[in-house]
Amino acid sequence: LAALAAAVRVTDGAGRACAVAEGIAVRNGSSLVKCVLSGDDVDVEVTRSLVLGHLGAWVVTARSRAGPVERFGGRT
Repeated sequence: LAALAAAVRVTDGAGRACAVAEGIAVRNGSSLVKCVLSGDDVDVEVTRSLVLGHLGAWVVTARSRAGPVERFGGRT
């Protein structure tokens, strides 16, 4: 969700797009560790602690990329 939210704000610049991504990540219990704009695409990485009772605890990482949909043959 953070990458999609940032992609919507790409035209507002990297600072605004990444701030929106961070807000979404925090509201979902994660921390934004990377937010990079490359043209119209946004690459986002978040981390979150995962506790599985007696099995232990880990820090998990997720990466996502979002950008505009390309048109082929007039269809989206």
